[in-house]
Amino acid sequence: MLSFNVDGDEPGTLFTSGNVTNQFHEHDLNSKAVLAYAVDVLKIKRVIVMGHYGCGGVAAATLPVPESEVDNLGPVQDWIAPIRGIYDTSERPEIVRHRKTHKIKVELESKEQWAREVAAPPPPQPHLHDPAFRALVEENVKANVQRIARSAVISNVRPIPSHTHTPTHRSLALLHTH
Repeated sequence: MLSFNVDGDEPGTLFTSGNVTNQFHEHDLNSKAVLAYAVDVLKIKRVIVMGHYGCGGVAAATLPVPESEVDNLGPVQDWIAPIRGIYDTSERPEIVRHRKTHKIKVELESKEQWAREVAAPPPPQPHLHDPAFRALVEENVKANVQRIARSAVISNVRPIPSHTHTPTHRSLALLHTH
């Protein structure tokens, strides 16, 4: 839940929901119910999608799947898989550079590990100010805005959202629904 006032609104006028990495998926009944209640009952006019630099779930998506979960993804790995997909396919220069550099490091560590037959230490979490990490947080917000805009909840009420706005200085997106 948000503990601050985003837009100058009075207390009680914001309806909030959150989860690990602030993702929206049609198959997530909780997120879908929150959105439906806000749109259908509260008649909201804007959906605000927020992410934050330093998000541990987004950071985890830049790392290899833990060896213990490769054959059977746990709930966290399953949940962050869409962000890992963004990381793996993004054309943003910061993410492309990070991906190439990280791939080389992982390959080298794997060869060294195989040669020594000992476990290599896990790769470090990305730094808060790493441009690739920040870019991935922003791309995750954009992907969630698009998923919400295409959701049955929004498309059943309003044909196409009239406006989206994603500030570049923060990971915040507004989806205007009227």
